[in-house]
Amino acid sequence: MRRRPPLYFMVHFLTKTPTRGRMLVAIASWLLALVPLASAWAQTPVWGVATAGTPDQASSTSQLLASTVDSDGNVLVAGYFTGKLTLGNTLLTSAGGQDLFVAKWLPASSTWTWALRGGGTGDDQAQGLAVSGTALYVTGFLTNTASNAAGVTLNTTTVAGVSTVTGPTATADLFVAKFTNNSGVALQWAQVGGGAGADQGSAVAVRTSGSTTTVYVAGSITDDTNDTNKVVFGSAKSQYGASATSSLDLVVAKYTDNGTSATLGWTQVGGGTKADAGQGIAVNGTSVYVTGYLTNNKGDADQVLFGGTGPTAGTKQQLGAGTTSGAANFSDLLLAKYTDGGTSATSVWTQVGGGTAADQGLGVAVSGTSVYVTGFINNNSGNTTKVLFGGTGTTAGTATQYGAAAVSNDLVVAKYSDGGASSTFSWSQVGGGGGDDAGQAIAVSSSTLYVAGTLVNNATNANNVLFGGSGATLGTTTQNGASGTTSSDILAASYADNGSSATLNWTQIGGGTGADQGRGIALTSTQEYIVGDIIPPATFSNLTIADPAGSDVSFLGRLAPAGPLPVTLVRFGATAVASSPAVRLAWTTASEWNSSYFSIERSLDGVTYTALGQVSASGTSAATHEYAWVDTAPLTGRPSLYYRLRQVDQNGAFTYSPVCSVAVTTGLALYPNPALETTTLSGIVPNATVQLLDVQGRVVRTAVADATGSTRLNVGSSSLPAGWYLVRAGSQTTRLLVQ
Repeated sequence: MRRRPPLYFMVHFLTKTPTRGRMLVAIASWLLALVPLASAWAQTPVWGVATAGTPDQASSTSQLLASTVDSDGNVLVAGYFTGKLTLGNTLLTSAGGQDLFVAKWLPASSTWTWALRGGGTGDDQAQGLAVSGTALYVTGFLTNTASNAAGVTLNTTTVAGVSTVTGPTATADLFVAKFTNNSGVALQWAQVGGGAGADQGSAVAVRTSGSTTTVYVAGSITDDTNDTNKVVFGSAKSQYGASATSSLDLVVAKYTDNGTSATLGWTQVGGGTKADAGQGIAVNGTSVYVTGYLTNNKGDADQVLFGGTGPTAGTKQQLGAGTTSGAANFSDLLLAKYTDGGTSATSVWTQVGGGTAADQGLGVAVSGTSVYVTGFINNNSGNTTKVLFGGTGTTAGTATQYGAAAVSNDLVVAKYSDGGASSTFSWSQVGGGGGDDAGQAIAVSSSTLYVAGTLVNNATNANNVLFGGSGATLGTTTQNGASGTTSSDILAASYADNGSSATLNWTQIGGGTGADQGRGIALTSTQEYIVGDIIPPATFSNLTIADPAGSDVSFLGRLAPAGPLPVTLVRFGATAVASSPAVRLAWTTASEWNSSYFSIERSLDGVTYTALGQVSASGTSAATHEYAWVDTAPLTGRPSLYYRLRQVDQNGAFTYSPVCSVAVTTGLALYPNPALETTTLSGIVPNATVQLLDVQGRVVRTAVADATGSTRLNVGSSSLPAGWYLVRAGSQTTRLLVQ
C-alpha cells in the first residue's frame, strides 16, 4: 500500500497592541500545495510553522469565535477584543468593554486585506459567520438600547438596540449584519432583535436560490408567553417566549437579503421554563437544522414546546433525554429541524441526547440526508449519568453512550439520518478524560468529519484521555496533552462516517500551560482552518511559541495535507552589503524533499511582492544546505525593503517563507565596486542619462536609467583600461574602480 503523506500545519496569532502605541504584528506563513481533502487525511497531522506577534503586547483579551472561507479560498474570521488590536495595516480600538471584530485573511499573500470593529461602551461580540459570493453575514450580540445609549456602531454606522430600557441596565440584543466581501469592506445592512432581557445570535447560515439570498440565524431570546420583555424582530414583529416563565429560549430567525436592506421572514422559538438555546445552524435546501440544548427531564418538568412563532405558542412537546422523572433536570444536547415555507416555518422534528448531567450541542453540519452534531456529554466509562440518544418528542431514546473515562464533560460527535418528517439516530463517538472536553465546531467533506474543540490533559496523560468510544464500547486511542501542566489545549480530530458506525481517523493538539481553545472550523476542498485562542507560551509538536507570554491571543490555524515537508527552513535573513546599495539574502535548509528551486521575491510595502530571480534547490536531501542570492539593484526611496522566498517543489507546488526586512541605503551606489565586467548603478532619477568619465574628463560610456532608478554599465571591454573612473548622473557622482 502506498504510504499516505503527513500533514502540515500553519498557525497565525492575532495580537493586541498596547495603549501607548501601535505595534505592528509581523504575520508570516508557509503555504503549500495540496491534494483533495477527503482522500488525504488518514494519517495524524503534525504541527509545522507557527508565528506570533511581538513580545511587547498588552494583557487583554482577544478571541476568534467563528470562521468561514469564500469561493477564492480566503479566510474570514470573527470574534471580539478589548483594548487595541492590529491586523495587518489596520489598528482597531475598542469603544469600551468587548468589541466585535471581523477580518479577512489572504492565504496567497499571507496578509490581512481588511479588518473592522463594531460595538459601543458595553460588551459586544461576533459569534457566527457565513459567506455567499461577495456578501459576508455576521451574527452575535450588541449591548444597547433603542436610543443608542451605548453609542454602538458597526464599522462607522450607528446601530441602535431594540429595548426601551435605558442607562446601565441596557441589555444584549441579537444582531445580524451584511458586509461586502471583496478588496474592501462596507456595511450593507444590519438587523437587531430582542427585548429587555439577554438575547443573542450564536450562528448564521446562508442559502442562495436563483436571485434570492436567505439568511438564517440561531440563538436565544429571554421572554415568556406574556411577552414580558417585549421582544421584537424586524420592524415591529413580536416574538413571545416559549413558556409562561421568562427564561432563555431557543430562537431561529429568517431574513431575506434585498441587497442594501433585509426583510424579516419569520421567527420560531422552542424551550420551556428553564434555559434553552440554539448554538449552531446548518442549511440544506429548505431544511434548517439547529443544535444547542434544552433543559428538561423525561417527566417534562420544564414543559418544553417547539413550534412557537410570533404570539402563537408552540405545541410540539420534547421530553428530556435523561432517566430522571422527578424535580431534577439538566440540559440535553438538542437537534431540531425546521422547514422554511417562505413567509413561515414548520418545526418538523427534534432529537435529544443526554443523561442526568449537563449535555450540549455546539456545532452542526449537514451532507445530504446526514446531519452531524458535536458538543459534549457528561458521563463516565461506567455510564453513571445514563446518557441516551435517539429521544424524539415524547419517545425516549434507547441508544446508550458511555463516557470516555472519569465523570466529566467528554467531546461527542453524533450522526442523524433525516427521513423528512422524522429522523433516526445513527451513531455517536466520544473522546476525553478526567477534564472537561468538548467539540466546539464541526465540518464535513464527503464522508469525512473534522472537529475543532478543547481537550484538558498533560503530556503524561494524567487525565487518561481516550478517543474512539462508541455506545458501550470504550475508546482505546490515547491523546496526551501539549505540556507538563494539566490544562486545556486546542484539539483537532477527524472521523470517517461508515454509515451505521464511525471510525476515528486521528486527533492532534496544540497549546501550553494556559487555557487554549479551538472554537471554529471551516473547510475548502483542500484545507481545514481552525480558529480560537491561546495563552503563550504554547507548544506545537517541536515548535514553541513564547510570546506574547500571558496574553489571551486570537488564533488562526490551518491543517493541510501534503507530502513530507518539502523544505525544512531553519534560517532566512537579509543584510545590506557594505559600501553598496546591494542586499544579500542567505538561508539554510535542514532537509529537502522533491524541492526544485527558490524564487526570491521583493516588496516595497510588505504586501505586494515581485519575483527577482531563482536559485536551484537540492532536490531530496537530509543534509544541511546553505544558499545565498544578492539583489544588486534594490529599489531606492524607501526606508525598508521586504523579502521572502517562494519554495517550489518538482511538481509545481510551492510554499512561502517568513518575511524578512532590511534598511535601504540611500544615494548613488555601485555594485560591485571594484568591477571587472559589469557594475550596477542605483539611486538614480528614473530615465536619467548616466555617463562614465575617465581621469581626463572624457565620456567613455553612456547609459540610461530604467524606471526603478538603476542601470548596468559594461566595463569589461579591452578599450577600457583598468583604473579609476567617475560615474555621473545629473548632479550626482561617484567613483568606480575598473579592474
